[in-house]
Parts: sequence; structure tokens; C-alpha cells
Amino acid sequence: MKRANKGYDMALTTMNVLLVSVLLLGACKKKKDDQPTPVNATYDISSSADGKQASSDSKGTAMVTGTYSQSSKKLTYQVVFTGIEPASIDIHEGKPASIGNKLISLAKNSSNKYTSPVAGEITLTADQEKVFLRSPVTHTLYINVVTTRIAKGEIRGKLLLKRRP
Repeated sequence: MKRANKGYDMALTTMNVLLVSVLLLGACKKKKDDQPTPVNATYDISSSADGKQASSDSKGTAMVTGTYSQSSKKLTYQVVFTGIEPASIDIHEGKPASIGNKLISLAKNSSNKYTSPVAGEITLTADQEKVFLRSPVTHTLYINVVTTRIAKGEIRGKLLLKRRP
């Protein structure tokens, strides 16, 4: 049986397609309330450094503890070491077995020397924070303690970040 009005059917089909398209687009549009809120987490940091992780024969060791506040961008740290005389203490990006990119240099004590314990606070830049916060996923940050004896780093240790609940 033939339909009497092909133009009417075509208009009805076109209207249905438009209606479905509008509904789909409306469903995909995010409401302002659905936007993610900035995360202001605090992270505990820790590391245990030794010569083995730096592929050196050093008997020196270091323990790093601290926190990172995402809201203030402040990294607070303490490094306790024995058996070495550091020329610099840095956080690098990369695997501890290789020489990675220096991300952050930790400050010397007020005597302009590293004497154990070394403690301080650093405000991270946006780029430093980006690398720092992807570390729990990539596991690519490590502490590197450079000495005059071994310029590439006498002792190293993987830096662990754990987000507080």
C-alpha cells in the first residue's frame, strides 16, 4: 500500500533526527557542578639511599622524610645521612640506576655545608609539581647525594610519595 504524503513522512523523520540529536548533545554537556574540584592533597615522602642504588661502593646511607602540600606547593624535608660528605643533595627524575634530570636541589645548612640532619622547605614551581605528582604512578623520582668522590652521585634512593587519606 502506498502512502499518500511522502513529504509529510520526510519532514517527520527529519524532525525526529533533530530531536534525538538535541537530546544527545544536551546529555553530553557538563553542568558547572560536574566540573572536577582542585585536589589539595598532602603527601608523605620518604627514601632510603645507599651506594647499591647508585652502583657505587659507598658505605654511606641517607634517610629522607618529609611532606608535600598541594595547596601551598611546599615541600618540607629532612635528610639524615652517615658515612658521606655531600657536595649536593638533589631530587632527580629517572631511574636510580641511571643519571636522570635534576628536578630540585635541597638547601645546605646555614653554614653553607651539608651537615646531618639537613632540613628545609621549598616551594615547587608548576612544572616541578607536575613531575612530582606523577611520581606515584611513574616511580621515577629519586634522591641523589653527590660527593667530591663520586660526582654523578655516591648514594641514591627511590623517592616514595604516599597521599594521605
